[in-house]
Amino acid sequence: MKTTSTFLACLLIATVLRTAVAEPSLPGSETTTTQFSIVDHEASLDILYGGNLVTTYHKFSGHKPILWPVVSPKGHRLTRDYPMLESNESEVRDHIHHRSVWLTHGEVNGVNFWAEEGANLGTVSHQDALLSEVTDSAASISGDCDWTDEAKKIVLKEKRIVRLSKFENAFVLNFDCVLTAQEDAVDLGDTKEGTFGVRVAESIRVEAGKGRRILDSEVRVNDLK
Repeated sequence: MKTTSTFLACLLIATVLRTAVAEPSLPGSETTTTQFSIVDHEASLDILYGGNLVTTYHKFSGHKPILWPVVSPKGHRLTRDYPMLESNESEVRDHIHHRSVWLTHGEVNGVNFWAEEGANLGTVSHQDALLSEVTDSAASISGDCDWTDEAKKIVLKEKRIVRLSKFENAFVLNFDCVLTAQEDAVDLGDTKEGTFGVRVAESIRVEAGKGRRILDSEVRVNDLK
């Protein structure tokens, strides 16, 4: 019997990033409206606002699709560059699977989709072309993914939509997905390794001791448990 799970993750990029955004000057080769544009590079798609890069959706990096970089309205990079870019020597180089922004899970019917090293690893990959859409208020990228084990058996089918919009002086990144079991019932293991991941830049990492704060939906400050 097939089962369907829906996840919604919303990353509100604000706080230290507040700034006015200049009126755009958009290249004619892009899919554009007044503010947003998307540039397709086949292996990745850039989302721009006012002609400036906000994020790039990579179809495959490591074992999965990722969003990297993620850039604030002021031009600050919000997520870690490693391991996609190794020239930034100020970054902590641990957990190679922490690739900026991603969606996976540690235990799906015993398959580890979270890690990139070890045994019984899974892969999340796009099978068809991605669709992109730009409106007056947002830009979105959508597509289907297969979650496969090491034997290439499909454990899950996924439909995902990544949507970037503007709220006052901040960008809002919404990530919607529907996961559908295939031949077998699917058990998402109770593990800390999952499900929506964000590896922040060293400049805003709480453990770096630079006075940065993480505020959650329950108004808890720096509660990293």
